[in-house]
Amino acid sequence: MQLRHEELVELAEDILQELPDKIFEALSKANRCGYLEDLLEKLCLQDLLSPSEKIRALPSGKIAVIGASKVSEETLESIGEKLGIAKDRFEFHLDYETIKRYDYRKFEYASKYAAILFGPVSHSTSGKGDYSSTITSIEDKYRKNVIPAKVGRIGNSNDLKITKNSFEITLKNLISEGSLVIG
Repeated sequence: MQLRHEELVELAEDILQELPDKIFEALSKANRCGYLEDLLEKLCLQDLLSPSEKIRALPSGKIAVIGASKVSEETLESIGEKLGIAKDRFEFHLDYETIKRYDYRKFEYASKYAAILFGPVSHSTSGKGDYSSTITSIEDKYRKNVIPAKVGRIGNSNDLKITKNSFEITLKNLISEGSLVIG
């Protein structure tokens, strides 16, 4: 539904009249439900939140690994352990068919994740919206701080592959930049 200019002006006047009585309730609900930043962004007011109020990922949090892999979970866990990352920090989603239906919304406003790492995934997954792929959708949400966890690609941008070597390099890079803490 799209309003005509006159209808839009009338709606704006009605909203301004109701706003003083309802603004705190609306902000409280958005804060409780985890979409305060999104609401402020839609209202072009995101600058009102100071950087310290933004959601931060825990560098000691979970590491989600998503994408088709010929390397076993056990092998990937051992690579992480060799680098000082406990195997219980990993959350693997390596089955190509299953990840087509994966609900990526679970990462939104979830500070318990330190990183979300992508290998090969289908371009046509649920939740990609208007984006060309799920990965670009998640990367954009990371830039907008909707997803606080560091989003990375395993392999290079044009050739995503979860191999022993590419997985180790990705983890080492995240450790060196401070996105992941070890120990």
